[in-house]
Amino acid sequence: MQTAEGRAPSPAIHHYLVAVTGGAITSSADAPAWAQDYWSYKSDRFAPGIGSLFIDVTQSLETMKYGTGSAGLIEREDRSGNTSVGSANVDRAAVSDKLHVVRLVLLGQAVSEFVNEPPVPGLMFGWGPAGTATIAFTDRDGRLFLFDRNQHKAAVSGAKNAILPAWSTDGSRLAWVQKGARKKYSLVVADVSLR
Repeated sequence: MQTAEGRAPSPAIHHYLVAVTGGAITSSADAPAWAQDYWSYKSDRFAPGIGSLFIDVTQSLETMKYGTGSAGLIEREDRSGNTSVGSANVDRAAVSDKLHVVRLVLLGQAVSEFVNEPPVPGLMFGWGPAGTATIAFTDRDGRLFLFDRNQHKAAVSGAKNAILPAWSTDGSRLAWVQKGARKKYSLVVADVSLR
């Protein structure tokens, strides 16, 4: 596990090793030798061992409207029972912005979405072991899913506010970071089965 304390361009980086059995945490001066290779593997555009299965990248400018139209207007009732609509809310209902959206898409399924921010491959997805053609990904609501080349999609029970899904090398376990309250994060590990 790597954490960053402070902000770019020079945050303090810390490395920790978490034991698979028991979860004991030890500090490490540097990232393990295998970490860079694993990150490249989990965040690659191509499915490990299956070069014909890959993630497409789409970019678009999309309009985001603020307000909910007439349903979101503030209504006031005066003493005589007449109802009026606040003009400030009418103006706000018409406001919209153009947003730059980058989606990473596998077989028609968005496995990552970045709005007005640079895409980070692997932040919201992680490939399963070589040859399985399975990916774990989070949607924009933080729910965690498994998805395979046959387009079978299954939610991982109990996962919420999840990011950084990562598989064990044998595909029997899935780990992810789960955001809690007040910038608190938990490392969660669950048993999974591949079809």
